[in-house]
Parts: sequence; C-alpha cells; structure tokens
Amino acid sequence: MKSRIVLGTMVGCVCVLAASSAWAGPAVRSDVPAAAKWVVHFDFEAITDSEIGERAMELITAENSIVPQAKAEKAEEIWSKLKDVKSVTFYGSTFDKTDTVVIARLDYDKAEIMEMLGVQSYGEHKIHSMAAKGRKCLVKARQGFVCLYDDTTIVASRNQDRLEQALDLLDGQGRSLGPNQALGNMLQADKGSFVVAAVQDLNTIMETLQEKMVKKGQQHVTLLKKCESLRLEFGEADGEMVVKLDATLVSAEDAVTAGQAAQGMLALGMLQMGEDQRMLRLLQAVKIEQQDNKLAIQAQAPVEDIMSKMRAKLLAKVADTAEHKKAD
Repeated sequence: MKSRIVLGTMVGCVCVLAASSAWAGPAVRSDVPAAAKWVVHFDFEAITDSEIGERAMELITAENSIVPQAKAEKAEEIWSKLKDVKSVTFYGSTFDKTDTVVIARLDYDKAEIMEMLGVQSYGEHKIHSMAAKGRKCLVKARQGFVCLYDDTTIVASRNQDRLEQALDLLDGQGRSLGPNQALGNMLQADKGSFVVAAVQDLNTIMETLQEKMVKKGQQHVTLLKKCESLRLEFGEADGEMVVKLDATLVSAEDAVTAGQAAQGMLALGMLQMGEDQRMLRLLQAVKIEQQDNKLAIQAQAPVEDIMSKMRAKLLAKVADTAEHKKAD
C-alpha cells in the first residue's frame, strides 16, 4: 500500500503540476540536466523532523483532539509513510505537461509496484508503463512511465524520452547542472528547508504560454513575463517558520512596480486582520526589499503562533459543522 501511494503521488504530481502551469537535504545538481529551466525539491526528512510537523500531528492525534478519529488515523498513517520518503525532485525545461521528470528517494516495496506495471527495456534498466485510468491512486486518463532505478530511487515522467534522458544522467552520461549555472546556484538551501523551488528564463517560457493562458483568463501572465527568475524557499529554523521569495525582474522599474504591488497587498492584508493580533504579528514580520532589478520578500513567524492559529481554525470549523447540523 505504501508503494502504491508513493508511486501514484509521483505520477499524479507530474500530471497535476504540468497541467497547471534526490537525496535528502538540498537538491543534488547532478540529478538535474543542464538544459532544465525549473526545479522543485521537497526534503521530506526535514519535513518529518520539523517541530511544526510533530506539533501538528500531536494536535490532530491527541486523545481530546477536535479532529474526527477517522481523519486523525488517516493523517497518522500518511505521516508514518512519509517518514520512508527522503526527498522528491521535479524538473523540466518548459511547463509543457509531458516535460516533467520526477526523482524520488525513498524506501519502497518493489513487489507491490511490480504488480501494477508492464515492462519495457532501456539499456540495463526496466521502464514500467501504466495507464492510470481505473486506478484510484492516479489521475484518470493519464499514462506515466516509471523506472525503479535502484532500491531507493524511483524515476517517473509522462514522456518516455524524458525518462530515458533522466536515466542516462543518473548513469553519469550527459551534462548536469553546473555550480556556475544560475539555476544550480538557486538550489542551495538553508538547513531545515522543506522546499526549494527555482525557475530561470521565466519571461521567455511565459512568452510561449501567453496566448493559452490569456484565453483561460489567467492575466497574471503579464507579471510573470517581467520575471527573469524566481526562487522560493520554505522551512523551519530555530523554532520559526521561514519563507523566502527572491525575484530577478527584467528591469529596475519592473522591480519597483512589483515591490509596490507586494506592499499594497501586505497593507490590505493587515487591514483585513482586524483584531487578530497573531496574524497581524505575522504580517508585520514580512520584509520586502528592492535593489536594482531584484526583489526579495521574507516572512518568518514562531511555530507557536502558527500552531495557535491552526488550532483556532480547527475549532472554528468544528463549530461551523455543528451549526450546520443543528440547522438541518
């Protein structure tokens, strides 16, 4: 069951991430080809070792928990399985739905996965293909290709050519991200980071997607066309949650405009908080800095404040559910 969930999540994420748009610790540049334009790396060991993760599970699974027992047990089961996952890395050179590759480092049950798959050969490796239709763990009407690379590594993609290129790279063939490449440097993360995501040449990529996105009413494409690169890092350090967003824009004027927009949204958020002192403290801790064509936004908050807010939201949801039942 554990392997089915992990494998389904991998292929499902390939589909979901593409359609909508490693080792434990920092992402490994040698896993990613030099031609990649974006990378998203999840460090699950940092997540499951974090204070906020443990505190959240304590809140959910406590004997007097406000979370229904069935949901608490399900959350505990998923949390236990996540502890077998070290990291998951996504990358691609475009946002096309067939371009994404996923590399997962984890402990998994090979026999469970083999029951689900058909087999093809690529060199010394076996490529397993699966049609997701009819399988609850996968996105319907999608097909993915998976390679059980070794006892702790699974590689997946919706595109077999992309998967084979990924296997070549893991075998030491081909050119990976170098230390002097901008994207490679952006993958360096602080200890305790859960997620690091980076994209370069974003404005160029968005040019190719503009017509499609505008037709869908996604007007924010105009803003993204002004960004040469974006980097997001999210994690925990010294009892505080930390979020960092760094953007390099086409011009200093664009950076000023983006910074003003961010300041405006922050001010609006503060007005909407009213008497919620914890949320006001969170928003007041946000720092927005602009220099030349670069914009940096950083927010941090004590884990204690976040947990208090989480508990308050759960209580509000329970009260709302009780009110609806009473009305019925």
